[in-house]
Amino acid sequence: MTTSGSGSQLRKLIQLATVLLALSASSVSHAAAGWISGSAWSLNQSGGYCPTLTGVNCTGTRYPQTSYNIMWPVPNVVMEIRDNNNVQIGVGSTQTSGNFLVKWTGTASNPNPTQIFVVWWAHHKNNVFRLTHVDGSTHSSQTPWINVVSGTTQGVPQNIGSRVLSSGSADPYWNAYFQTEWQWRQVLAPAGTAFTGTVTNIEMRGFQDDQPSFLGFASSSKTVSPSRRIQLDTNAAFNSQGRSMHEFGHIANYWQRTWAITNSAGTCATCQYDWDGNGGHGWGTYEWGVAGFEESFASLYGTIAFWLSSSSAPTTCSNSTHCYVPAGANWAPGPDTNVEATSYAGATNNCVTTAATPEARKEITHLRFLWDVYDSNQDGTFDDYSSNTSLHWATQLSVFTRYPSGTGLNQLDEPWNSAYTSVSEKDGRASTSFAANYAGIHDVSAMRTRNCSPP
Repeated sequence: MTTSGSGSQLRKLIQLATVLLALSASSVSHAAAGWISGSAWSLNQSGGYCPTLTGVNCTGTRYPQTSYNIMWPVPNVVMEIRDNNNVQIGVGSTQTSGNFLVKWTGTASNPNPTQIFVVWWAHHKNNVFRLTHVDGSTHSSQTPWINVVSGTTQGVPQNIGSRVLSSGSADPYWNAYFQTEWQWRQVLAPAGTAFTGTVTNIEMRGFQDDQPSFLGFASSSKTVSPSRRIQLDTNAAFNSQGRSMHEFGHIANYWQRTWAITNSAGTCATCQYDWDGNGGHGWGTYEWGVAGFEESFASLYGTIAFWLSSSSAPTTCSNSTHCYVPAGANWAPGPDTNVEATSYAGATNNCVTTAATPEARKEITHLRFLWDVYDSNQDGTFDDYSSNTSLHWATQLSVFTRYPSGTGLNQLDEPWNSAYTSVSEKDGRASTSFAANYAGIHDVSAMRTRNCSPP
């Protein structure tokens, strides 16, 4: 009896185990799934807007003051859903509008999560760039715990509402993200494969001057284009055109057509900032052509990002608010910030040619030439061409793809001697070379001359 009883109990245990295993398998294979929707927002305080002030001409601005200091959608970022075990159960991205619709699926160990939270990463969904902290970790924002609503579908998701990723003061990382994403979406991505195929996986690390484990010490922001790294300084977060946009412009310049920006000894071709005896640079400093042109072209993208080609008085500056200063009872663009200005619009050449301070060598002079090639607003009888309206815009932005290889006149590596051991032509690969290589598209030499003939 004992043996028979033991056998009966064993069979029952086996049957029970079989049932439990079946139930367990069923719960794994039929883990719960659901969908969430909503939108992500953050406070925008990025500088470079056109202010509502007496005398300021905002015709053609893409960034008026009404877009400043308000909530902006967080566009095209990677996001994920995590369960109450902090395990990723869903991944997706926001749209340009900041809206999102993302699916989640329970795991084997937690098939029916009761709570979830959402994380937004300052990482472009197409892996174009990401904003990181000094320690290299990608910046993120997340929700508190969210109670799961069961039975949601793609058509009827759980709407978690409008989520603000920064409360109170503006988040510096999300603002730098806004600036870079705006420039990428409005300017570089539409310009085609010269950028979309090469400008990728860029790390933008901030905000600190000295970052020994990254790009080292710099009193301002710094870019090493071949390594796809941008180091943002302490004051960079809200300085759109002068920092994030400008530094990302250097990356765009280099990766549309790689060239010998440095040689094997580490000598930098574009770092020739000593024409005026001052190692620094800015819109009002006087530089060798290779340096002035490189800095100006890097800023061209940010200028286009904030101003239409039809703009009357576009500006660029390094400022966390705007580019304008008091001028009597009115306001006017600050010194060397008006991109549309020229000293040679009419019959008289008013360009400053003083030996120590020639207008031709100012960085802003190169940018004014480049802008005139792009814009459709005539500021003189010579300015009768626009790369934008003639559908040459992408060609202008990716012009380095047209340069012949070599170190000769108007060639890609023109600043170098033939052995690449020294920068022997410091005015090479500048505005003169640009005009020469653009000649097959349109003759822009008069625009260069009428903008005080930058080298």
